[in-house]
Amino acid sequence: MQKLTFKRVLRFDPTARKLRLFRVMWNVGIVGDGKGYSRKVAVALRPALAGFKRSYDEWRVTLLGVEVHSATSWGGRYV
Repeated sequence: MQKLTFKRVLRFDPTARKLRLFRVMWNVGIVGDGKGYSRKVAVALRPALAGFKRSYDEWRVTLLGVEVHSATSWGGRYV
C-alpha cells in the first residue's frame, strides 16, 4: 500500500440525500500499468435503515443510516 490519504468532506449532497463525512484513499502498485490500482472507502450519513448495492468495481452498504462505499480504479488515481 502506498500513499494513504484521509480527507474530511463534511458536505450535504441534496441530490443523493446524504451527508458525506470523510473518505480514505490509497494506491497499490503503479496505477495504470495493468497491475496497480487505486481504492477509496467513503463514509456518509443518509436516511435509510438498510441497503446494499454492488457493481463491477464498487459496493455500498447502509446500516442504521451509516453508508460505507468502496470503489476501485485500475486506470487512474482517486483524489
